[in-house]
Amino acid sequence: MHMCKRCGLNISHIVSLGIKRLYDEALKWYRTYGLVLIRYFNLWGKYRNLSVEYVIHAPCSSAATNPDLALFAREIASGLLEWSYWIPSLNAVYNHCYGSAIENILAKHGENTWNSILNQARKSLLASRYSISAIENLKPSTRIILKITLWRKFIDITRMKEIAIIRSLTCPKCFQGDLKVINRNQLQNGDEVIAKCEACGEEIKVIFNFKQPEDCDSIINDIVFLVLDNLYVASSKDSSVSFTNSLRDLLNIIRLDPKLFRQALRAIAKCATNLHMWINKVPPRVYREELIKIYSSWLRLLLVGLKSYLGEKDLSEILMTLENELKGKGQSSRVLLSNSLEEDVEEEILKNLVKW
Repeated sequence: MHMCKRCGLNISHIVSLGIKRLYDEALKWYRTYGLVLIRYFNLWGKYRNLSVEYVIHAPCSSAATNPDLALFAREIASGLLEWSYWIPSLNAVYNHCYGSAIENILAKHGENTWNSILNQARKSLLASRYSISAIENLKPSTRIILKITLWRKFIDITRMKEIAIIRSLTCPKCFQGDLKVINRNQLQNGDEVIAKCEACGEEIKVIFNFKQPEDCDSIINDIVFLVLDNLYVASSKDSSVSFTNSLRDLLNIIRLDPKLFRQALRAIAKCATNLHMWINKVPPRVYREELIKIYSSWLRLLLVGLKSYLGEKDLSEILMTLENELKGKGQSSRVLLSNSLEEDVEEEILKNLVKW
């Protein structure tokens, strides 16, 4: 049995995935939930921007070297991702549990585990750019350059992602204000999005250079990121109507692709089970009350939005997926829904929980 040396949780199930797959699982959380949750933390602007950039540019496991993996573990423990240390992640563990699992696998025999990780991390080609010490090298600028995946068949998904990423950034000029998008220009192989800082008023150019999908890139993960971004926006307004409208716009883009649409519904159902787990089973250990309130708000908006958007057949499908996920964890969707929705909405949805 493998135990996390930092919190004592059993992490055998993620260790058994192997180092490459568990790294991909960890990175998936950062590229979906993490890119949205970072907005709630009161972080120094330079730190926040470099953290976001690192999450976006971190290599896939197929391209990551052992030093790159060691760097990832180091940054969770005491670096650019430390803000997420005690935040629950996928597979019912905390983010630091993934770092701990990577450390245990990579540590060299006979050497102190942490010293071994530090020594290996220094050899990563990414280390000079992505570290706490690199923050001091960030100078005020009116431009940010990022590389993101282009989904040629669903270009609107790519462009929605651009806006969502900008919401996670802070002004690179004053490092204090949020950015508000005001225009977009199409480049030869990317987009230039113009945003205005809400603190200093400076116009910022965010350049998105497009790349072809790599093996860890997934349009489903990007859709989940956009759903979470929409939840963030709607929860700030406490508006189920706002979320329902944005969810409709997003799902209508992919609805003509039945396979992708079905996969997206399952992924959204998984969002609901994750949120329920983080509220009830593996709660955050920092900002606990604030984050549980956020998760609860997101869960309520998510289920109400789906009920409003989906017809009876598709609603039954996604809720049955949700039910099966919860049964696998010894839970019940009735518990989940009763914690999240008003009784009339709960009763309406539970009527549609049919076998398929």
